[in-house]
Amino acid sequence: MKENSQFNTILSSLEAKGVEIDQTGIMQKREDNSLKTVFIKIISVVGGLIAMGTFLGFISLAFARDSNFDILFLSFGLLSMIGCYFIHKSTDNAVRDGVGIALYISGFVLLLAALIQHDFIPTNMYIATIVIASISLFLYKNQIITFIAATAIIIGCHGLLFENFSNDYLSLLLLVLLLSVVFLFYKETFLRSTSLWWNNNYQAILVATFCYCLGLSIMTSVEMFLPYYGSERMLFSYSTKVVFILITLGSLYILLDRALIQNTVIKGMSIVITAVFLYLLGIDYPAFIVGFLFALWSYNNQFKTGIVLSICTFIWAMGMYYYDLSISLLAKSISLMFSGIIFLSVYWVIHKNWKQDEQE
Repeated sequence: MKENSQFNTILSSLEAKGVEIDQTGIMQKREDNSLKTVFIKIISVVGGLIAMGTFLGFISLAFARDSNFDILFLSFGLLSMIGCYFIHKSTDNAVRDGVGIALYISGFVLLLAALIQHDFIPTNMYIATIVIASISLFLYKNQIITFIAATAIIIGCHGLLFENFSNDYLSLLLLVLLLSVVFLFYKETFLRSTSLWWNNNYQAILVATFCYCLGLSIMTSVEMFLPYYGSERMLFSYSTKVVFILITLGSLYILLDRALIQNTVIKGMSIVITAVFLYLLGIDYPAFIVGFLFALWSYNNQFKTGIVLSICTFIWAMGMYYYDLSISLLAKSISLMFSGIIFLSVYWVIHKNWKQDEQE
């Protein structure tokens, strides 16, 4: 309530200065983001999926002996996709919006099921996933569908690399995702201001790429997944992680500039301490590097969900590192000491920015 009051006060002061404000658009945006609307959409999506699942179960039983099962799946998949398009084009109602999303998910699954029924080749399935999701990005104007489509594209690329290439390419996938997230953070204002499509879809694409990259970094840090993501060429794996560290240090330099920290000594010490810290902890656990990097950019761009997820990943990686029996107690102590210095430095930067905001 306090935030709403402050926001209304700011709007009133802007209107008093002659700034034209679209009150209708603001009210609509508030309604779309309200807890009630989100809850209704979730219920609608779940209800729609249950209804579609029940219907498809009935169809499967009714046509169990039909040899043209793939054509049946294809037909219902296309009908679901078309229905979703017209629902989102005609209305912004929360219930219909949820039903439209359920239709989209069902249609997507049915199209892939049709391909599997016709001729199950993993490579073709991943390519089909990328194609369907890419078309969806430009066809549907819905944040949730954009998130699903962006995630599906990454999964498709991941599957193609996993199925057809060596583990080295999976490290490159993580690198590409990392660069993509940094680019989205760095160019947020430019992308949102120069393209209506990016302005509408930026948040969903950022969240999808951010979460997948964070999840992949965690998988590469767990011993159970090393047979799938560990490179047999140690030099390649080592070089990739060094590139991760360099990207993080470059980002730190840019963000220190944005924080108006001009002291060369402070900049140099911050970069050196961070470099040592990331090298000691991040070589064996890439989640350290990714979590730290994303926490920096999330704070800079006020991406609250990203801050929480990044810090949780960072703390998880620290726990994994601390209980790693192959690392000496001295190395752990030194690393944790650097970790404390890093956190104190981050607190100092945040406190400095808050004082500047209060003075302004």
